[in-house]
Amino acid sequence: MVNLNIVGDFANPWPNPEAKHISAWIWAPGTDTWRAVCGGATTVASRLTRFLGAIEKEKVRSIDRLDFLSHGNPRELYQSAR
Repeated sequence: MVNLNIVGDFANPWPNPEAKHISAWIWAPGTDTWRAVCGGATTVASRLTRFLGAIEKEKVRSIDRLDFLSHGNPRELYQSAR
């Protein structure tokens, strides 16, 4: 079975120390942060269609767990301009 981690494609614009920006509530995670959270293999996707394409590449009924990490709001998934 496959654990599929798909993360949004966002540069990390925060200079060190990143923790200073987190505690000031002006921080948002970049791709490198999501990869660290996943702790394993990840697929980077800059558009919603690429998120879906990563799922489609897997064999039918082979996905045991599917994790999406990206920016968004309650009604939509953010798509970067890249």
